[in-house]
Amino acid sequence: MSDLNVPETPESKLFRRWKNSLFFTITFAILNSTIYSYMARVTMHRARIATLLRLPLESWIPLVPAAVWIYVSFWPLLIIPFWIYSLPKQFQISKILVMFFRQKLGLQGKTKKAGWFFANLVIKLLSAIESVTRFIFGEEDDEKIIRKARIQIFLSYVVISVVSGFIYWLTPFVLPRTHLGIEKLPGLTIRMLSFVWRTDMPDNTFPSQHASFSFLIFFIFNHLRPEPHLIGIKNYLTSRSRKMSVVGLIFFLWATAIVLSTFFVKQHLLIDAIAGISLSYVAFRIGFSDKLYGLVDGKVISPVMTFFKRVFRPE
Repeated sequence: MSDLNVPETPESKLFRRWKNSLFFTITFAILNSTIYSYMARVTMHRARIATLLRLPLESWIPLVPAAVWIYVSFWPLLIIPFWIYSLPKQFQISKILVMFFRQKLGLQGKTKKAGWFFANLVIKLLSAIESVTRFIFGEEDDEKIIRKARIQIFLSYVVISVVSGFIYWLTPFVLPRTHLGIEKLPGLTIRMLSFVWRTDMPDNTFPSQHASFSFLIFFIFNHLRPEPHLIGIKNYLTSRSRKMSVVGLIFFLWATAIVLSTFFVKQHLLIDAIAGISLSYVAFRIGFSDKLYGLVDGKVISPVMTFFKRVFRPE
């Protein structure tokens, strides 16, 4: 029987947070893929070609196969918010590596210089990665803040999944492709583009989930990581100036690049992206509502988490 008064180590705290993040990541992946695949199946015979939504200027947008690499970066981007605040303040990769190299491998700074040289390179590389990770994701030891952030992120994602799924059922649009012959060309980029075209069919394009989730992630990080301030953005609806953080700018540029890539790989129209970005802001406002969080946390999340703890960690 473990002593409940023993303080949690940074390492155990890290893996516990990773486990919780994985739970939300898998739960959302199952939910969204179920809704999307179901809507694609039930609307198959009602889908309409989205030529009416095409604007004249879109005929000038070329097919750029290389943009597929930006397009597929959407998938790792999608899971990043669930891992926010994962690193505890006392957890440092460099210290753990130094201990490992010295105790397990017997490397010292003055002996086995060649081995220590390469070990030190690994330490510095991972320390640099850790510094960048801390800068982007931040540090937080208040478990209530971390838990609230994860649940609100999950709620925002669910709003996009449910609303876009309903719109897909209501108005299923299909974007016609006119570049199918390019799949026969050689090259890694073309093979990746062919893979995307086979697995991510351009049906139910309005609104674009690539646009909605990408910009939702920007809103999330600019909200949860407001420091350091970088530039001021005037909100013309409230006549107030809002600061964008450096981290927010990183995810804004990433989201913008992904949206542009959807045009260049012929997956979405401009109106799809506009609708997706609009939906992302609505989802952010709903998901990060304190009233909704209080309601869902008490009625849904807490009972579900308690159930899983009893199943996987029976007393």
